[in-house]
Amino acid sequence: MSNIKIQQNLPQNLKLLTAQRQLYSEAKKIRNIRILGTTLLTIISPLIFFFTTKLIIPLAIIGCLWSIFAFVIKSIENDKKKSAALIQEEFDTSVYNLPWNFILAKESCWPEKITSAERRYKADRKCLENWYGDLKDLTYPLDILFCQRSNLVWDSRQRRSFALAIVVLLILIFSAGIALYWHSNKTISEYFLGILIPSLSAYFQGIDEIMGNFKDAFEKEGLEKRLEKLFREIKNSTSRAEYNKSELRQIQDIIFKLRENSPLIPDWWYKLFRNKYQLDMQATIDIFNS
Repeated sequence: MSNIKIQQNLPQNLKLLTAQRQLYSEAKKIRNIRILGTTLLTIISPLIFFFTTKLIIPLAIIGCLWSIFAFVIKSIENDKKKSAALIQEEFDTSVYNLPWNFILAKESCWPEKITSAERRYKADRKCLENWYGDLKDLTYPLDILFCQRSNLVWDSRQRRSFALAIVVLLILIFSAGIALYWHSNKTISEYFLGILIPSLSAYFQGIDEIMGNFKDAFEKEGLEKRLEKLFREIKNSTSRAEYNKSELRQIQDIIFKLRENSPLIPDWWYKLFRNKYQLDMQATIDIFNS
């Protein structure tokens, strides 16, 4: 039986998961503020543009100022995201029994920060149990490889679908702006000041999310394929118990860096597909155990 099945539910490791989820949640709330401001500007500016020209220049100024503000608060969002990634790395290394990479991750997250984040967590903690599912008969190093692969597959699928949804949304926003301009009898300069400039933060943020998520999904899918090939090679080997942990650590290094730099996915999108992905993951465990 895999030792991960026991380790993932130990109190100290569940504490790490709780703190990690809380910090990710707080980072996403900051992200939601950026999205809310951007959405309001994107919705309000066409209405003002259509009914009056008096507020077009003030609206354009507000749009520029909001883009700057959104850029500033994103640094706070990134700080929380990186702390959450660091705590997730601490959880994984504890559960996998891998050495800590002090060169890549430097020091682990401060205990006070972990305790404080855990205390702020108000959601149901039961959903954090069995984080990597029931690994059944998988043993070292196949259990670690499977968990690493699960991190990649789950996340890459979410990111690809979310990026595609943003592409569709931006196309709709741009098309709606053009249609409104076409039926408004306004000048092209009024279109730029009244619709395009106030919506710039939406386009900047959307393009950033699309590029970041597609890039992340592509890298994770490539690593996932290499892991799957390695999994099958080790499974068919007679010396799997002697597999070098340094290779597992190298794989974990890549996963950590991807986590640290990945754009955030909204909680509602994660919950939308969570049950389906968990069923898929459990089915994959059955296939790999066969």
